[in-house]
Amino acid sequence: AETCNNLAQLLWEIGDVKEALRLFDRCCELVPDSSRFSQNRLMLLNYVPDMASQVIFDAHRAWGEQFCHKFGMPWTDWQSLEDNVNGKLRVGYISPDFFKHSTCYFARCLVDHHSDLFEVFLYSNTLCEDEVTSMLKNTVSESRWRSVVGMSAQEVGEAIRSDKIQILVDLAGHTANNRLDVMALKPSPVQFTWCGYQNTTGLKAIDYLITDEVVDPDGTEQSFTEELARLPHCLACYTPPEGIPEVAPLPALSSGGSVTFGSFNQVAKLSPLCIASWAQILRDVNGSRLLIKAKALAAYDTRCDVAARFEEHGISSDQLVLRPTSR
Repeated sequence: AETCNNLAQLLWEIGDVKEALRLFDRCCELVPDSSRFSQNRLMLLNYVPDMASQVIFDAHRAWGEQFCHKFGMPWTDWQSLEDNVNGKLRVGYISPDFFKHSTCYFARCLVDHHSDLFEVFLYSNTLCEDEVTSMLKNTVSESRWRSVVGMSAQEVGEAIRSDKIQILVDLAGHTANNRLDVMALKPSPVQFTWCGYQNTTGLKAIDYLITDEVVDPDGTEQSFTEELARLPHCLACYTPPEGIPEVAPLPALSSGGSVTFGSFNQVAKLSPLCIASWAQILRDVNGSRLLIKAKALAAYDTRCDVAARFEEHGISSDQLVLRPTSR
């Protein structure tokens, strides 16, 4: 099963999502109780072209029911509201990504902009801490930073209850090293999921999913086990990393310059519809180019495959700049 999982991850990385899904299905058959294999499969469903949203929802809901059953009954009584003597709302954020990870570039401003009406606690399941971890530690008092690495769901839940957290926010969803096991126990009376996974978790113990009108417009046909909490403008606010260079003059405005579009992401997200749409844009904007950066593009065969897919739509390799991610 571990071999199947590793191969599926590699196929996912280079964009062969249908074969990756077949292997994840096999992993789940071999080890049906593995949360890691089943969650990998759930994440991959979001990448499969033409996968019906109802099928994806049904898979998440079925997973959530089975997962919660494994951990037993969630808490249904909380003393936090009654015992809060200072009148401040206690909010906890739980994440495995309190390091140099994309989630942190959105979570930073969230933590920074809480007013004095809130007490913020950070529950970190971060395996490899770095300078971003240190920065986040400094945003809260020492007593409100909790490393929960290696702790059981029950132990983390008890710590959250001891901290009298009134609102608990998951920042990972089904991504790596998440603590949905803690959320399943509902140690806080109100629970949200935000930012890390823009689909349902499938857990009824999570009350709300934070989104906006663009990602999930009113009347969306997509189903969620959570109630959607739509922010009025945008669900996330980006904080750029420190030490980045100044913005240079726009090359497109220089003599002989051209427009360069860019996408720094994963090859698996380059669906047929995505490539067809981008190819149309490149054809419509004379002399334009497209820069794609992705980890999988370090491999020559993957670069050739991506170039060939654009060539099917009349886009030559001269219009593409395919690069691996920067260190």
